Parts: sequence; C-alpha cells; structure tokens
Amino acid sequence: MFPRSLRVVSLLLCLVLTLSILPVYAYEGPARISVSVTPSVSTASVGDTVDFTITASGEDISALEFTLVVPEGLSYVPNSAALPQDLKSVLGWAAADWTEETQKWTGYNDVGNPIPEGTVMLTFSCVVEAEGVYEIELLDLLPFDSDFIDVPAEFTSAPLTVSDQPAVEVVAPTITLKYPTLSFEDVIVMNVYYAAENLADVAEMGLITYREKVAQPSVDTADCVTPGYAWSDTDKLYYSSTSGIAAKDLGDVIYFAVYARLTDGTYSYTKLYNYSPKTYAYNQLKTGSAEMKALVAAMLNYGAAAQNYFNYKTDALVNADMTEEQKALAVDYSSDMINNVVLPDDAKKGDMIGNGGYTKRYPTISFEGAFCINYYFAPSAAPEGSITMYYWNQADFNAAEKLSKSNATQAIPMTLTDNGEYLAVVDGIAAKELDSGVYVAFCYSDGTTEYCSGVIGYSIGAYCKNQASKTGTLADLAASTAVYGYYAKQLFS
Repeated sequence: MFPRSLRVVSLLLCLVLTLSILPVYAYEGPARISVSVTPSVSTASVGDTVDFTITASGEDISALEFTLVVPEGLSYVPNSAALPQDLKSVLGWAAADWTEETQKWTGYNDVGNPIPEGTVMLTFSCVVEAEGVYEIELLDLLPFDSDFIDVPAEFTSAPLTVSDQPAVEVVAPTITLKYPTLSFEDVIVMNVYYAAENLADVAEMGLITYREKVAQPSVDTADCVTPGYAWSDTDKLYYSSTSGIAAKDLGDVIYFAVYARLTDGTYSYTKLYNYSPKTYAYNQLKTGSAEMKALVAAMLNYGAAAQNYFNYKTDALVNADMTEEQKALAVDYSSDMINNVVLPDDAKKGDMIGNGGYTKRYPTISFEGAFCINYYFAPSAAPEGSITMYYWNQADFNAAEKLSKSNATQAIPMTLTDNGEYLAVVDGIAAKELDSGVYVAFCYSDGTTEYCSGVIGYSIGAYCKNQASKTGTLADLAASTAVYGYYAKQLFS
C-alpha cells in the first residue's frame, strides 16, 4: 500500500490526466469558500511594519492552494509568514504547508471537510515603502471539493492606506467608576458616576448594560448601548444614564460598564459592575427623607403590581422585603389623587377646531416601558402625503391663547400600522406629570380639503382612574401607578 499522502498525490495526478482528455464542466452555484486578507491597521505611515492575516471559511473543501502577491510599495518581511500550529487539526486535513521560496500555500485531505468561520490560514508582515492604497492579492486561488472538482471562491482584501504623515497616537481615557444611583424625577433611570481623564481623543462615551454577567464587556454584545455623558457640578464627576427602566424590571440586577469610542475607531471599557434599582429603593427606605421614603415605597408597590400584571418573576416581587411600617409609608389609592383633564372650549381650540375626516381616533396606554400614550387615527379620506399629530403638553396648552400648529409642543409624523390605522406616540412622560393633560389633534389633506380631527385631551392619570375602579391585575397596576404618580408630584413639583 502507498502512504496516504502518495495516494492523494496519485489521485490528483489521475484527475489532472483525466481532465486533460475529458470535457470540462464548470461548477455553477454560490461560493463554497470565502478567503479574506486583513491588515492589522487600516492606515499606516511610510516605514511602518504592518501585520496581515489570511482567514477562510467554507464547506466540503478537500484541497486549497494560492500564491501570495504583495503589491509594489509594500515589502514582504522574509520568513514572517506562519501557519497556526493547530491548523491541520482544526481543518482535519492531512497537510497544510507554506513554501517561503515560492510564497505558496498548499493543503489537501482525502475527504472534504468544513473550514470553520474565521479560520486563520496564514499570518505575515510587510514593511511600508511608499504612499498609496494597497491590497494584497492571492494568485491562483484554487479550492477543491470532496470530488476534487474546483469550486467557486469568494476573495476579499481589506485596503491599507499609507500617507507621509506620521501616525497620530490616540490616547485612551482613564475612567474610574465611583457609584451608581437611581433617578426617577422624569423616567426611571440609573445614573453611573465616574471620574475621567484624557478625554481629548474620545469621540463618544456612554453605558453598555447586560441582564446577565459576561466575561468581557463590548458594544457588540451588550443588551443595550446608551451613548452620552454629562458633568455634574454638584458631584464634580461625569455621569452616564441608562435608558428608561420598566416597572417590572425594578428588582433585576443590571450589569454595566462605561465605554469610550476613540477617534481611531477603537474602544476602551471599564470593568463590569452590577447594581439593582431595588437596592437603591431599600436604602432610601432607611436613610431618605419622609417624602422620599413615601415615594420609593409607592415605586416598589408599582413595580410589584407590574410584575403581577406581566406575570414576570412573581415569586420574587420587588416589594416583598418591605416591613409593615415601610408599607404604611404610602397610602392606598383614592380617586381624588388624580386631577381631571381640563378640556378646551371652541375658543381655545383656535385653528384646531375639528371638521371631520376620520373614522377613528383614540389613545391607549402601555406599561411595558416608560410612561407613554399611543394615539391611533383612521382617516375617512385617502391622505395625500403624511398625517401629522400635533401635540401640546400641559404647560404649552396653558400658555396658548388659541391652539395652532405653530405653538404645538411637537409635530409628530404618524406611521401606518398593519391594521390600516396610523400611530403616533407621546413618550417621556414623567411620573410627576401622570395627571397632566396631553392634548393632540390629527391633521392631513386629501388633495382638496384640509382635515383636522379636533383636539383630544387625555392623561395617563385619567386612564388609571378609569381602570382602578375595576378588578384584576390591571386595576391593581393602575391604582399603584396613580399612587406612585401622586407621591412623585408631591416630591418633585
């Protein structure tokens, strides 16, 4: 018997002889292997040494060969090329070799095996000798499948840009985390305070958060990325904030890190830390003012009611550890906690007096995240162009002698939903403003007539007041939401 390697070589020779006398049938179909060349940096200066990596992935591949071609302007560093030591075992191949003299890579196997995504096939280095934009080439890139038939290959080469300007050193910031706190004057968010130095090369900074602990924080794997930071004159620290935290999640642990994206596109991260809104709330029950204790007690009851309504971790309700004394800090719901919305008369409506043009107009409330009102609208005529919802908050409504498009708080374009209705959302409503009026009007044209729906006055408090008079988990949630808004209004207003 011949050795295995000789059998493969013999088979390849037979294949070549056979193909020389038989018609050639080209393989048609998608690429079966992808090969790419990537430099260690995207920009460099003359005189720099740049490392390159060739990676591949594919299926049913039994052989591969290519010749490295380094363009003029780059100079290959002799003997810098290397194959990973475990490459043959990763591929499951009999051979994988690099020939320095001919700059050729060859490898083969008896049967076709998959090449795992991102498998490193070769690394090498080049010295930059001139300005320009360079791409490495692979000459005669030839893969075979298990039948020793050449198959399509996709090849990409990332460019390297070289200028005569020396590379500018980008300095990573020094970030020292200090402490997290909870803020709920507007929406419920966690603020993370930290000291930071060397921010000149920072293009963006903010928070990344996870629901579960991870080994290494990254913007690519984070559950949520919230860019932005600010300076606190009171604390003499920088801080970044999470997005709004839903009531049902108040008992969950938040894993977080501060990230900084530098001007060269790289990232810097702090270590991963954890915190829970529940921790803050229970600390305030012990050390906060009387007003704060009442508010966080109401907030914990609100969170537990949301857990029951959404059937979320009901075996670990966020208010379960409150003492009877702490529970008594927040009084039970009563309907007089909610102020009624003042509806505008015709004189106040001004330009927004209704003239029809709709078959439906109604709001809904969602407790899934931060407080918001969803407004739905169905036009009775085919709109020409967009439908706009004009929105006035309570302050702008009070200040306006007559409502008009120009004095609206916001003009919100509506989006068409799958059920044929149009939707616009008023979000970011603070707990202290749950019974403040939200006023909207829907306007559009059918090409000949300008339609206005008239003004709807509504509030989340009004919804809660209606639902709290009923029974069930939604009624409990509505009542606890009203109590939470009542104490938020007392403390923050």
